[in-house]
Amino acid sequence: MKIKSRTYLHYAPVPGGVYFSGPTSQFVMRGPELLFTIADLCVPLLEEGTTEDDLVRALGTEKARPAVRKVVDGLLSHDMLLDTAGFTVAETGIAERDRFPEALAHLEAFTDDPYAAFAALRTAHVVLYGPAAVVSPAARGLARAGAGHLALATPDGDLDPVRAVGERLGARLLSDQEELKEALAEADAVLWCPGEDGEPAPRVSLRPAGWLVPVSLGEATVVGPVLDATAASGQWPASAERALSWAHRHSGGPVARPGADRLAGALAGQLLFDALTNCAASAEAHVVHGDDLAADRVTVPGAQSSAGPATWCSLDSVAQQPAPDEEEALERIYQVTAPWTGLFQLVTDDALPQMPLALRQIEYRLGRTGSVVGWGAGQRAATVAVVLDALRALRADEGVGAAGFTPQQWLLDGALRLLVERARTGGAVNRAELPADDRMVLRLLTDESAQLVVLLDLEVAGLDWRLARVEGEHGKVLGVGWGRDQAEARHAALGTALAHEQARRLLPDVGIAHVNTAALLVASAAELAALSADVVGQGTAEGIGYLGLAHRSDPVLGDLPYWSGTVEARRRDPEDGNA
Repeated sequence: MKIKSRTYLHYAPVPGGVYFSGPTSQFVMRGPELLFTIADLCVPLLEEGTTEDDLVRALGTEKARPAVRKVVDGLLSHDMLLDTAGFTVAETGIAERDRFPEALAHLEAFTDDPYAAFAALRTAHVVLYGPAAVVSPAARGLARAGAGHLALATPDGDLDPVRAVGERLGARLLSDQEELKEALAEADAVLWCPGEDGEPAPRVSLRPAGWLVPVSLGEATVVGPVLDATAASGQWPASAERALSWAHRHSGGPVARPGADRLAGALAGQLLFDALTNCAASAEAHVVHGDDLAADRVTVPGAQSSAGPATWCSLDSVAQQPAPDEEEALERIYQVTAPWTGLFQLVTDDALPQMPLALRQIEYRLGRTGSVVGWGAGQRAATVAVVLDALRALRADEGVGAAGFTPQQWLLDGALRLLVERARTGGAVNRAELPADDRMVLRLLTDESAQLVVLLDLEVAGLDWRLARVEGEHGKVLGVGWGRDQAEARHAALGTALAHEQARRLLPDVGIAHVNTAALLVASAAELAALSADVVGQGTAEGIGYLGLAHRSDPVLGDLPYWSGTVEARRRDPEDGNA
């Protein structure tokens, strides 16, 4: 069987063996110094294509066969060799290899059936629709790679700006909407760039097996991702709008035109090439932004949401789910704060205090402007806290906003916030009773607010969890905290009050929550179950049930990794006991 290496295979001697690197992996093969001599003879032959017997003959002795197999098996296990037995199309001839060397080298590096992929590219019908600055570089790149049939069209119907390029490349020029409609229906791939004021997606149907690469122009330029025909009119406009929303607040200012358009065309051409040859990275897009034409590669999740529309959930019937630890919680948070696709942007602000509490700021990137500050014992806890606070604030106009990583956490979060109004004061706390760290927070709070503050213990009848409140002059509430015990509640209230005063001094317009329920994130499953039973029991005694409207999906991110939405206390129907 013929053995052939992928392109971009490199090797070098290292202590105790030979280092190999390929297009997608690298490793060190252990062995004596002689191993490098063997590799030095084998690799050039593998690049041309050879057999195991030919490699052994090149080394001059049958005794070299075990070493040859060691090298070949090592390269094969790290995907540095092509499986020629799996080829469905014979290797390209010398004439085409000389004409399209870069494209073939790329396909041999990243596909398992490179010559079939190249054959598909050679016969593909590609429509490039957009301004000349976008279409021309895409056409040149695809022609240079070997795309067989190109058709060019512009949004305003003026073909003069692309005529010279089209004629030189042998491309078809689409002179009217009827021709464009027919070409789109037959196309294997389409670049669609309607300009800044055009239709976001083709109105006519694409070929079911076809690919679409959209390009959106605006304050930034968004290229991709590669979509199939079924997604052409749905998902990608939301992805583009999200990226443009980020760009609107980007410090780099509007993108430099027309340079951005030309770069976008080149990037779109590469995405089309990858789609037609089956080397497209999953949901890869590019955002070109700023006057320096920075191009960020972005992974658009693109998963269809299974959550459906917002639905009502009841605390007394919701199933308990495992809550994430801090590490997993952070991973979920980073999904919704990812640049260009996320709902929020985490802000790095060296001015925000980090001792004795860590403060973290977040800015909205969709649906509203402004920012929120949250706090925690450290930056990791503050990052989780501020995202949950931002989610709560998103629904604040509709009622009591709540958030959590499980449905139970979310509903309890909302219920505890509602129950603050039912709390009874147990009396002021003597400062001497506080541990040293809380006394320090209280002292800083007094200095920061320039007023006498009072810490009060509170409780809600029927609940074992405790509550504390910090008040300033004239009874103004500075912070409220829930805890599994009174000490935890006091710390939460003091921390919330201090974070509020510090944030307001530095960022007068920032949003910051007055009620802290962070204890829900660290409580055990048994503690949450007990609290849930207490809240449900307390509500039942008063004829109240706690329900929430969950918002679990996003058109760009798909299923969201948390639960959020409004929670309300609803009077139960006395006839059937349901809220």
